[in-house]
Amino acid sequence: MTAAREWRDNAGLVAASHVGIAFSVAALGFTYSIGPFVRPLTAEFGWSRQDIFLAQTMTTLVIVLMSPVVGWIADRHGVRRMVLVSQALFGCGLLALGFGTHSLTSFYALYLLLALVGAGTIGIGFARLISQRFDAQRGLALGIANAGSGLCGFIAPIYATWAIGEFGWRGGYAALAALPLLVALPLSWRYLHDGPRAASGPDTPAAAATTPSASAHAAVEPGMTFREALADRRFWFMAIGIFVCSGMMTSFIASIVPMLQEAGLPDASAARAAATFGIAVVVGRVAVGWLIDRHFAPLVGALIVIPAGLAVLALDLPAPSLALAIGVVFLAGLAAGAEVDLMAYLTARYFGLREYGRIFAAQYMAFALGPGVMLPWVARARDLSDDYGTALTAISAGITLFGVLLLLLGPYPKLTNAPAAR
Repeated sequence: MTAAREWRDNAGLVAASHVGIAFSVAALGFTYSIGPFVRPLTAEFGWSRQDIFLAQTMTTLVIVLMSPVVGWIADRHGVRRMVLVSQALFGCGLLALGFGTHSLTSFYALYLLLALVGAGTIGIGFARLISQRFDAQRGLALGIANAGSGLCGFIAPIYATWAIGEFGWRGGYAALAALPLLVALPLSWRYLHDGPRAASGPDTPAAAATTPSASAHAAVEPGMTFREALADRRFWFMAIGIFVCSGMMTSFIASIVPMLQEAGLPDASAARAAATFGIAVVVGRVAVGWLIDRHFAPLVGALIVIPAGLAVLALDLPAPSLALAIGVVFLAGLAAGAEVDLMAYLTARYFGLREYGRIFAAQYMAFALGPGVMLPWVARARDLSDDYGTALTAISAGITLFGVLLLLLGPYPKLTNAPAAR
């Protein structure tokens, strides 16, 4: 199938996935929305910032634990129903946060419930459908869909700040609930459908185009089982690389403002440099998606990730300039944008679609766990050495390692469509 046909048949799927990822529990649930709520929550309840941000640790843990379940459901029972139910419950969970929070215990309990019921909105299901329907333009389609998190990063703080100003913080949560309920859910209802692949390519058997049901369709899709993938060294190269890179990349962007302040840059300049990261992530996701459709994806990834990792060391120079800081942060943002695209794309290319949901979920777990492990370690390194030199060296090594491991993946395998075991 031609690239034009892929987009003509599936543009709505990509749009719904972009919005679904933007207004998912992983993006809207806490990361990009909590900032405007900190001051009003502190003013009303007297909670510390540490109290409030502990909810992030809890929700991340639940999402990590739920990722294999989400992947299994996507493989065995399809994506559409899972996403629709989860988006509806996620929106209701945000409403409950607004009107049911009366203590720190209820705040934590509701965020845990939010992560549990909203787990189906994370990118695993969307990536599975896009990988099924696209072949020639799979990388670009995944890049555009995953750029939804950048959209959330731009919209959510502004929208939440306005809503809190107009309706108070409880009304602010209700306003957030409107995004999955009134925007993402209708698009998913219209454009997310399980069933036959619309795309065909070198790794797509002709039989797949006529399989009517999700379960039967999964039985003829080419690729490895989850157990076979676990026995493959390439799975572990990818998992280790994404674990270390995502952890060190998050540590870098979390540290960039205080790091530049300590280096002598004014607060406004340090913030301006940090803001470059978000723009670069969106650019990186779309650009990398376009490139990996045309060139060998591990090489594309390595050529973006390795220079970014090495460039981080430049910030250890005495008195780095604002221009240098912006350049380094932009390169890091491009590499961060490449992470998710590569993770979704390479899972399909190396392990196929037979149990894509479970295999991608395992890679997603490594991606999500990295920051939780690496961020405290980097902060500790800064405290012990009294400067960011050691931390920058570790960050550089971690990001660069991902690029090196990409180069060790080797050529794409020829995948078969042996019947799934019953």
